[in-house]
Amino acid sequence: MIKAQEPEETDPEIELVSKSAMKRYAHELRDLGEQLLKLDDAELNRMPISDRLADAVRESRNIRSFGAKKRHLQYIGRLMLEEDEDAIEQQLALRDPGSALYRRIDREAEIWRERILTEPNALTEFIDQFPQSPIQPLRQAVRNAAKEQRKNQAEGKAKAGKQYTALLRLIREQITAAHA
Repeated sequence: MIKAQEPEETDPEIELVSKSAMKRYAHELRDLGEQLLKLDDAELNRMPISDRLADAVRESRNIRSFGAKKRHLQYIGRLMLEEDEDAIEQQLALRDPGSALYRRIDREAEIWRERILTEPNALTEFIDQFPQSPIQPLRQAVRNAAKEQRKNQAEGKAKAGKQYTALLRLIREQITAAHA
């Protein structure tokens, strides 16, 4: 007669993961590595990745064969296991206009631009909140944007000008640097 086996006690800290879940995770890491391939050297250097992974990404740019490129992408996916994928995803989200983080930073920059141009103490508040900001170029951009805005209003133009956009870009850079 066959006896029913007693279920083995498992360690509560060990989480069992299915093979399908492990494959999905590996594909996610590979896709994340594929996004790294699209970055230029300057952006790649700003990423929170190891030198080994950065070298593998640079090396993959020289591979022309489809099969070899696919194998190398698998290798990059394996190297991604050792990396902090959340930090990498956040850095990539800062560069992706479709991401929620990018849109939130963009909206915050637009709000700051409007406040700085309309409220007298807003520029000081911005500099206090983002102390890494270059003060002199920021003040000059505010003066130029305000001057351009007054000129456009006098001429009846509704379109925002170059200085207005340049101020937004400068503010956005400071907010992005603070989130990095």
